[in-house]
Amino acid sequence: MAHVAGTPDTEVYCVERYQSGAFAQARDLTTACWSDGGTPLSSFQDVDKIGLQVMSAQGRAVPIDVCIDDIATR
Repeated sequence: MAHVAGTPDTEVYCVERYQSGAFAQARDLTTACWSDGGTPLSSFQDVDKIGLQVMSAQGRAVPIDVCIDDIATR
């Protein structure tokens, strides 16, 4: 999820159906976080927060081990 500086905290952009290992471009993040559509993020220029949410396919909490080794823009 990404948040743009100066907007309400409840207004976030997210990637729907992210494929592991894929590079997420700004336009891949939209305001429709649990459905298709929404307004795409125009750029990462004013993003002030990025969050990671991992959903369990098992329908319950499971331990995970996540490492983010780089965040970059192209």
